[in-house]
Amino acid sequence: MEENNEQIMELKKKLIHGEITLEEYNSSLREYEKEEIAAGAESDEQEEAAEATEEAAQPVHNVRSQQRGSACECPQTPYTLYALIGVLALLLVVSVFTNGFGLRATGDSVAEIAASGLAAGPLADPSIGPADAKVTIVEYSDFECPFCQRAEETVKQVLDEYEGRVRLIYRNYPLKFHNNAQAAAEAGELANEQGKFWEMHDKMFENRLNLKESDLKKYAEEIGLDMGRFNAGLESEKYKAEVDRDIGDGNKLGVDGVPAFFINGKPLIGAQPVEEFRKIIDEELAK
Repeated sequence: MEENNEQIMELKKKLIHGEITLEEYNSSLREYEKEEIAAGAESDEQEEAAEATEEAAQPVHNVRSQQRGSACECPQTPYTLYALIGVLALLLVVSVFTNGFGLRATGDSVAEIAASGLAAGPLADPSIGPADAKVTIVEYSDFECPFCQRAEETVKQVLDEYEGRVRLIYRNYPLKFHNNAQAAAEAGELANEQGKFWEMHDKMFENRLNLKESDLKKYAEEIGLDMGRFNAGLESEKYKAEVDRDIGDGNKLGVDGVPAFFINGKPLIGAQPVEEFRKIIDEELAK
């Protein structure tokens, strides 16, 4: 298993630097997965119990540099068990259930998709930072995902450290097995309509386990939204198509788990420590 961890680390480096393709990356992950299962992986129940225990011990927005599972996987592809045991330092940390978090896209394709999101649809994608920033981070996230919640503190740190040089574009990628994620994503769009996306964004991540419709309405009222407009929009699913467009654009980039980040087109997968963001950002700023 330790040998596989080292090999996966090498795969991650090759993926980021464009030395291997998405197909090659995912194929290698599947081979390692078979080896781990053959060696005796933990059961689904054990993994879920361990995750529940870990979640209970974590404060809101706590991002750790070493985690067992750093992303929530989308169930659009079949579940396969991929259990990694041990410390994965500064590594692409793969979730418990995965069919490959291989993300690969050219800078041009990310730029095109990001630009379409800023211009298309009834609303521009929420963003922070100057439009002419040398580095653009496109984030795909889910308000109900624990790993997305953890990643937010790191994202805020990155924006503070690189203020004026980095732009963040937020995109929705609610996972189907998160019962309230779709409604939360639409609630975020409704807040964006009234110019208060980031206030709603923070409220929902701070209360990740409480995202029922009544909760969303409470948060909307707390941040001062026009409740008539908000309630009507939530009831009519006004921005369902907008959220679906985000998901579709994410799929084009190879996203099948969250959180997923593209830093000037370079993928960074999962709730990674700030050092991983710095590596790519500093490299891009130096160009």
